[in-house]
Amino acid sequence: MNKLAKRTAAALLSQALLLSAAAFAQAPAAEAPTAETTSVELADDAAVMTVNGRVYTVNDFKSAADYLYSNQYTDSPTDYSMSYNFLVQDEMYRYGIAKLGLDQFTEEEEATFKADAQAEWDAAVQSYVDYYKTGSETEEELAALKDSGNIYFTTLGYSPEDFVEELKMVEADKRMRNHIITAYGLEVTRDEVETQFAALVEEDRSIFEENPPLYELYQNYYQYESHYIPNGYRGVLQILLAVDETLLNDYNTKLDAYENQQAAAADPADTETDVEEDETSETGAEETTVTLEEVDAAREAALASVQGTIDEIYTRLENGESFISLIPEYNIDPGMQSEEYLASGYMVHKDSIIYDPAFIGAAFDENMTAVGGVSAPALGKYGVYIVYYLRDAGGPVELTDSVYADLENDLISARLNQKFVELVAEWQAESEIAYEAETFTALTGLQVVDGKVVFPESEDQ
Repeated sequence: MNKLAKRTAAALLSQALLLSAAAFAQAPAAEAPTAETTSVELADDAAVMTVNGRVYTVNDFKSAADYLYSNQYTDSPTDYSMSYNFLVQDEMYRYGIAKLGLDQFTEEEEATFKADAQAEWDAAVQSYVDYYKTGSETEEELAALKDSGNIYFTTLGYSPEDFVEELKMVEADKRMRNHIITAYGLEVTRDEVETQFAALVEEDRSIFEENPPLYELYQNYYQYESHYIPNGYRGVLQILLAVDETLLNDYNTKLDAYENQQAAAADPADTETDVEEDETSETGAEETTVTLEEVDAAREAALASVQGTIDEIYTRLENGESFISLIPEYNIDPGMQSEEYLASGYMVHKDSIIYDPAFIGAAFDENMTAVGGVSAPALGKYGVYIVYYLRDAGGPVELTDSVYADLENDLISARLNQKFVELVAEWQAESEIAYEAETFTALTGLQVVDGKVVFPESEDQ
């Protein structure tokens, strides 16, 4: 079992690794080794290096490489030179924790670790039982299934004792973080956070202000949290009404066909291939041209099927009922069951690319001139949209407590990373590192000269 993969602590260590990839170059740079030196087959239990008395084997290097690759810190699962950096840093981190006495716990703390670890273990085993049970088991069968869960996790290399050590490392990591922040004055002020926030707002404004589609691409597909929302966005609520599936499909099919015809007519050269492919169906029959009148008729038929419900909703709104109070009764959109969306609405812009065009049209129709407006019913891909204008949303995001905490943590983490690299260098100078030179070079591609590792010249040196 890869012990590194089980660790939840030392996020600082992983971040610092990226900032100090060559932090352990212990001799002048040399030419990179040839491919022949890295193709030797090595036994997993072969010793590679010893750090402060702890022996690291080929398997340890492989486990570290897997961990780094699976967490996207490296581009290759066999980058054993980065394994070297990581393992030495990991050992230095442990050395620093021990040197500062941050791994010493009271009897009460030890008891808490054991209880919490056992609770985690029991929860894992219960998850195993819940996954495999059918509901018809006897008490004896459930007990046997629980035994199987214990065996399963033990076979994977886990144990309650491992959980205890993991919890201790989490606590030691917190102590190390707090120690470095306090001892070296790495705290940040509110002015620094606000200055950073203003800089991020301006940076995002310069990128997204004139390009709402790019903003949506980054927000929705790259999970980028922008600190600026382009002007023109509004938050809207909706009631999505279900429409008979046959009628809805008929409308959408005819609308798509009509729009394809219009596109082909506008630019025959660009759509020639598509048109040729669409001219016949799977049976070889020629497709019929769809007219705008047929599209309109299909729309009217679909709307008519729910006209009674539409009239009822608008009557209740005219009689003073709030839009949001009607959502649970009429709406079929699961997004409108989310407290987040009910509070802020869907963010929509005239140039949005992530919504059904019919929904965008409703969000900006002639009735939606001010907050509180309700759109006319609009038929789209998923049913009938009735949209409520909740708020305007353009400009800098709010500096909420959550946003503030994230920025504060980012600033502190940057300072921690820099200080950590310095401390690791100090701790390494106090440590003893010895290499099995031939094995080390064969595995990592790095040379050992006079007991010191030689990193190759980088392209930009």
